[in-house]
Amino acid sequence: MKITKASDYAIKALAYMSQDPKAKYLRHKLAKDCDIPDYFLARILQGLAKAGLLQSERGARGGFFLLKPPAEITLLDVIVAVDGKISLLDCTGADGCKKMGNCVAASAWMDIQKDFEALLNAKTVESIAEGFFFDTNDKGHCISRGH
Repeated sequence: MKITKASDYAIKALAYMSQDPKAKYLRHKLAKDCDIPDYFLARILQGLAKAGLLQSERGARGGFFLLKPPAEITLLDVIVAVDGKISLLDCTGADGCKKMGNCVAASAWMDIQKDFEALLNAKTVESIAEGFFFDTNDKGHCISRGH
């Protein structure tokens, strides 16, 4: 299992937006400042909006804005919104394990799956963004605040 580039970009964009959570962000500026391809960010933002994490407004005063405070948006929320449910193995997915009674490792994998989801659920966009700022003069590079 590997976290996709789309999820990584989504977390980066949301962390950027958490600097001013009440602001509206234009997609092309967000793409430029976070160094994310604009066409790819469009698809990512649609997924985040569909999941209820963002909303978009059209028009001269339009843009994307957060629907929830960054402290309430977990990494699990973001990853599921962009890529769907996380599954470490086929047997830990939505369909479950077809060999549950006959597999020595099934219960261990199910426990690991739950622990992994709990870790992602414990980390928020706010906690990711704390201690960093985006240097928009340097194409979206995150810079530590003194660490």
